[in-house]
Amino acid sequence: MSILDKFIDDLILELGGKDVVPLVNLIKNKSNVSEFKLAAKLNITVNQVRNMLYRLNSHNLVDFTRKKDKTKGWYIYFWSFNMKLAKELSLNLKKNKITMLKKRLDKESNETYYACPGECVRFDATNAMEYQFKCPECGKILVKEENKKNIDKLNKEILNVENDLKELADLEDKQLKSLNRKLEKEKEAEKLRKLKQKKRLEKVKTKVKKPDKKIKQVKKTDSKKKIKK
Repeated sequence: MSILDKFIDDLILELGGKDVVPLVNLIKNKSNVSEFKLAAKLNITVNQVRNMLYRLNSHNLVDFTRKKDKTKGWYIYFWSFNMKLAKELSLNLKKNKITMLKKRLDKESNETYYACPGECVRFDATNAMEYQFKCPECGKILVKEENKKNIDKLNKEILNVENDLKELADLEDKQLKSLNRKLEKEKEAEKLRKLKQKKRLEKVKTKVKKPDKKIKQVKKTDSKKKIKK
């Protein structure tokens, strides 16, 4: 799975739900896919497909066109995935996640936490004091928590998301370079085409300007005949 596919899957999980991921994988590299074909491939009803697509449409992640079935008289909808917007939303989602994780990390690093031995609740110092350091669920005494594991876990999550963003940036850079190379080739091809066209025009002009020898000879012959007369 490419980094872009991973980004799109994460986005769909967040915005559409796990059940929508297989549907997006069927349409993200295609255009105008019939909802009936999607239903057949996913082995679900058309109404279920529409429900998934409406969830995506609420975030503008899909576009549709409709055509009337001449035989049955109803409209059939054809769907396309908005990859450009999906990339933008996915990027923003990752950036927002980093911001949220860093806030949690800051709180974990600077707060003292107390937890129930029975894992009922977990409080910071202020909330623990409100309950007199007793669990409101089971009544056990709250124990000061060593939260190094949570801090390490958050640092790891932040690093993973930052690596994802770096990979996407590298991918975008490669695509941009590839596009620039393509544009340069197109420019060179256009220059070559114009140069060839210019040379052809010059040849045509040269032919027009150059007098025909046969015509000259005929004129000379005619002039001699006139003199003889």
